Amino acid sequence: MVPAGWTDNGSVLVSPSSTQGGPDVHITGPFRDYILANPWPPSNVALTPGMHVEQLELSNPSLGSGWQQTFRYAMLGKPDSGLMAGKVVFEWLGVELVHVRTLYAQAQAQIATLQQELAQAHTPTVTGIDEAKVASRLTAIGLASHNGDAAIQQLVAQPL
Repeated sequence: MVPAGWTDNGSVLVSPSSTQGGPDVHITGPFRDYILANPWPPSNVALTPGMHVEQLELSNPSLGSGWQQTFRYAMLGKPDSGLMAGKVVFEWLGVELVHVRTLYAQAQAQIATLQQELAQAHTPTVTGIDEAKVASRLTAIGLASHNGDAAIQQLVAQPL
């Protein structure tokens, strides 16, 4: 049965856009057949066209690669291999979202750790040096460089 507000020409099921004035999304092949054969809420509109992906679900790696189309409430997938190869599977967005949010939080923690390590690696750990004295000495060396090597050698040899 064609969901209310959708159209079907016998080979292409057309989902209305998820945003007002946005493009309609075409659904073909086994995904079209699945929707027409099962109760499908009209508001569960397609968000993307069907496409091949390397991993159908990050939360369920056993599904592997396959064809997938994402809808407002769920995803439909058709695995390339394994027990479900060639069959349309109803994929749960909630389970996938929780998994992806966990991965995102882990990645953010790793980024923070790496940023901290990078900042520490670039922070000098020399202690007991008077920064004003160093700045003054560098200025003096720069001025003395116009007077020849002897003056520069004298400033370099002086203790800080």
